[in-house]
Amino acid sequence: MEDRNVEIGSIGIISGCRESDQKSEDTTVEIWVDSVSLQPFTQEEWNAHHEQTIHKTRKGAMRIRAVNSAGEPVPNATISIVQNRLGFSFGCEVEKNILRNQAYQNWFTKRFTVTTFANEMKWYSTEAVRGKEDYTTADAMLRFFKQHGVAVRGHNIVWNDPKYQLS
Repeated sequence: MEDRNVEIGSIGIISGCRESDQKSEDTTVEIWVDSVSLQPFTQEEWNAHHEQTIHKTRKGAMRIRAVNSAGEPVPNATISIVQNRLGFSFGCEVEKNILRNQAYQNWFTKRFTVTTFANEMKWYSTEAVRGKEDYTTADAMLRFFKQHGVAVRGHNIVWNDPKYQLS
């Protein structure tokens, strides 16, 4: 079986997965996403699709015409364009210290439309003591970003460092 890639909800690539890599007989999992497109494809196919999507959704022709109050063309008019908000999702990872830093909050929410938490929703952060789940920080972060219109995207479903796995 050749190496293939999988895109989930237009956000991720998993490469090099082979059937022989599967180690668990239990394949039950619940994943919630906004939209899903599960298709195997090569890196070249993904690159071509990526470029096509950019041209289709982020670029387009526009015609600007300067007119006076009577609707007549204004010859030699100077036109300037200022982008007031992003036309597509743009973001970065964030950590819990944003909750205590007003300057960081202001800077972040003016620049980004989407984020993902560095560690605050990972198993070792939400269940530091086995059997005692604590989502207090993650919930506070979710509330903050919801109030500011910043979408939160998931991060890892599993973390492959054995020290973070239950035995």
